[in-house]
Order: sequence, then C-alpha cells, then structure tokens
Amino acid sequence: MTDVIFFFGGAFTEAQDMPNLLRLAKNLSDTPNAKFLFVGKGAKYNEVETIINTQKLTNVTLRPAVDHKTFLEIMADIDVGLITLRQNLGTHNVPGKLLDYIVFGKPVLASLNTGNDLSGILNDSGAGFAFENSEDSALADAARKLTTDQNLRHKAGQKGLELQKKQFSVSRAADQILKHIDKA
Repeated sequence: MTDVIFFFGGAFTEAQDMPNLLRLAKNLSDTPNAKFLFVGKGAKYNEVETIINTQKLTNVTLRPAVDHKTFLEIMADIDVGLITLRQNLGTHNVPGKLLDYIVFGKPVLASLNTGNDLSGILNDSGAGFAFENSEDSALADAARKLTTDQNLRHKAGQKGLELQKKQFSVSRAADQILKHIDKA
C-alpha cells in the first residue's frame, strides 16, 4: 500500500496549535502508510521540532518554508491538506490554506476552534472533515478513513473543487462586491 501524505504548510504560530497535529501523527503511528509533512516557519517551529524528536515521531517530516514554486510542487504531490486552529481561538475565519488545498483537489482534514464557520463549510460540502480541536479520536478516525480509502480522498477532493467554484471563485467574489455596491 502506498503512503498517504497529510500536509500542513504555513505559519507555525500559537493560533495554529501545531501540537494538535503532532497528537494526530502520534495517534496514527499504528497506521504505517499515514505520513505527515509539515513545511513552514514561525515562532513554534522549534517547539514542533523538539516534540517530533522527543516523541520519536517517525511518521512526521519537518521542513523549513519553501519558495512558491516548490510549494506548488508539494501541493501537487500531497494527499490530504491539514488545518489546525487552537481550540479557544477567539476569531472564526477561513484559513487561506483551505483555498490552496481545494484548488488542487485535495481533501481537507481540519481541527478547529469552537464554533468556527469552516466546520459547516467542510462537512456540508463533503470537501473534507472538520472537528472541534480536542476531538482527537474523531480526528484520528477520519484520518484513518482518508488513509485507507482512495475513493473517499478522490470524492472529497472533487467536492473541494466544486466548493472552490461555488463559493471562493473570483466571479463569486465579484458578484458579492457588486451586490454590496448596488445596495449602497
């Protein structure tokens, strides 16, 4: 069975709660073909590196930030995009990395702060799975399903492409802006 690459790329900050993804990797240590690739920079990079080494997480590869061309090459090769937000984060946002994942037709696995709007967007669209940060068992179960079911990954990736066209395209944004202008 081929490896399935779960990818997080971007800022390693307090808001992202990288230890959350490291718990996921540890919980999937019993799933030999589930691999994790973390690429980025930020205040928590050294902490992530320390946890990987201390806990001997052999299913995790950590790399520093890369240029845009290399990032796009990585996106083409990964299998699942990861999003993590700290459980008690006060803002409810749609991280930009969601667009990176769905434009490339990648399913998304997200662990989010309480009440985040992205949960409904992902779960309702079928573009991936979203859970509240702290639902470690449910997150790990979904990751195992994504690891073992290629058809599920493909279907969620296709739903992501549909979501991008429906909600996040340039024409959709232009329509929303024009509606606000017409009301003014």
